Amino acid sequence: ESPGITLDAQTCGANATFMLVNTLRDEEKYKNFYCNIEVVVPERYIVPHFTVMAVGDNTTFVRAGPMDADSRGFGINFGPNGLELLGTRLVAKLENITAKSILYDVRHGRCDAKDITTSSWANFTSETGDLMVSTRRRTTVRFLQRTDNSVCLTAAN
Repeated sequence: ESPGITLDAQTCGANATFMLVNTLRDEEKYKNFYCNIEVVVPERYIVPHFTVMAVGDNTTFVRAGPMDADSRGFGINFGPNGLELLGTRLVAKLENITAKSILYDVRHGRCDAKDITTSSWANFTSETGDLMVSTRRRTTVRFLQRTDNSVCLTAAN
């Protein structure tokens, strides 16, 4: 707990929001600062539309899926809802995610998305980030390479 840093949680309405408010001076704002927010989702629960907005110059990390020994095989199901990861610097590790749509639009960072399923569309965009996406379903892929960095596209049956 720190004076000048609060978590504003609005969870009683149709839309739930969490906002970390840091009113410290710029030179003190991120000194010895670490924030971890964990959202626990029960099995067979349809997650509402979820947006993570990474603001500022510090990197935000998002981790979702069955990555721990006690959650093997667990999937996160957004049903008819979407997942959005947006911002300046964001590193995402996603696994076994099902959603109507997925948007990753980040200037700098990395996205490792394994076993992703959407019923409508997914869009992964970054200026400098590595994007690795896999799905078990047949899909159509379009990509735009803005610079001469490497692109590797593979498909398997």
